[in-house]
Amino acid sequence: MLRVTPPAKPSEGVRDSGFETAQKHNLDPSRSIRQPSSSMDPISAVSLAASVGGLVQLTCGITKLSYGYFSSVKNAGEAQKAYRHEVAALMEVLFQLERALDSSDTADVVVNRAAELTHIINQCREDLSAVQFKLSQASNHFSKFIWPLKSKELKEQVEKIHRLRSIIGDFVSSIILVVTSQTHAPLKSLTVSQERTQLLSRLPPHRDVSKPRPMPCPGTGAWFTDSHPFRGWLGNQGGLLWCYGPPGVGKSRLASAAVEYLLEQQKQRPFYLCHFFCDYALQDRQNTVSVLQSLVCQLIEQADTALLGLAQAHLALLDTSNNPDNLKEFLRATRHSGTNTVVVFDAEDEMNRHESIVDFLFELSSLGCHVLVTSRMIRPVAGDFTATVMPIDASGADIEKYVKYRFRHNEMAVAAMDTHLFPRIVERSNGLYVVPSAAPRRRTGTCR
Repeated sequence: MLRVTPPAKPSEGVRDSGFETAQKHNLDPSRSIRQPSSSMDPISAVSLAASVGGLVQLTCGITKLSYGYFSSVKNAGEAQKAYRHEVAALMEVLFQLERALDSSDTADVVVNRAAELTHIINQCREDLSAVQFKLSQASNHFSKFIWPLKSKELKEQVEKIHRLRSIIGDFVSSIILVVTSQTHAPLKSLTVSQERTQLLSRLPPHRDVSKPRPMPCPGTGAWFTDSHPFRGWLGNQGGLLWCYGPPGVGKSRLASAAVEYLLEQQKQRPFYLCHFFCDYALQDRQNTVSVLQSLVCQLIEQADTALLGLAQAHLALLDTSNNPDNLKEFLRATRHSGTNTVVVFDAEDEMNRHESIVDFLFELSSLGCHVLVTSRMIRPVAGDFTATVMPIDASGADIEKYVKYRFRHNEMAVAAMDTHLFPRIVERSNGLYVVPSAAPRRRTGTCR
């Protein structure tokens, strides 16, 4: 077991500075507080609506102050950019909360959890007010060229805002799930099928992005799925299983064997299963967005009515399917569905190093998802959680079964097949998978 506790990373990929977010939601700083649905308890409703509206205006004011500094300070650091991104993302989830208060479908559910929401809002207001005070203090012309928050202080604020955004996002997702479960229960199968088709039409076909899953040789891989690390990982309440080994030991075949095993397990107990196989040759189209889209597609294909409702809430707009933040928020929200999610991600080392999908998979595993990753190496992980690390060596018995299988399916090799040859091939393979060659003078060759 490997305990890894690096500092939390800020959210990535928020597409606007905060002004665009405000404009998209028609935010006017001088607007009146939105009135809640008439079906809500008037005292609780007005109090919550005023609190959320005030928090939105506070966040908008911080965004304007921040934008003024960034316009003056050239080459702003990554921490400063991450800060502004987090503030914009916080504004987005606050708008979602406002919509939940404004909707007659969700308003009553929100009010029933008024105490919890009030605590969250007060905590958020306290932290954001401190940031606004510091930014507003440096108001003269020359100070705008100097970012008023020190590096350490700025990182702390980024982590605070990220944490608050996650808390509010989780609250909104749980509200959506409750309402979805109530309203979608009586849906007929035809309606569910139409919703599923509509959601999938907004996403590119996931089978065009992932490398085709290699079919494991019959009778191989059982040692892996029966191993203590694998069974322990699958039996835990989520977590990461990192399998590593040199080229040729059959990591992709074992990942495929794991998928086969999990497909059988799905027949006995419900859980969602997603998988993705990377390939150097497909680096031009295997990026963070395409992997996220592939995982979301697979979830929607398996989704029940509750999960489809979550998907509709997070991916309702046409452009959200291309926004990594919306896709990530949906994947995070799946843990509220009550059904476990298992992700198998093969050959992570064959993706471009600039992509951040593996860091996000680490995050998912810390949230309760089961994530299996194969790679040629161990790489540092982001997040505070326990990871099971498992070295992979090819099984001699598996290699022999694989060689016999390939010989039986090779017409030129069958005629010259010698049963005494198999142990020698396994011995000479040096722990790597081998493929019988069709060339008369070259009987074997190595493969990954």
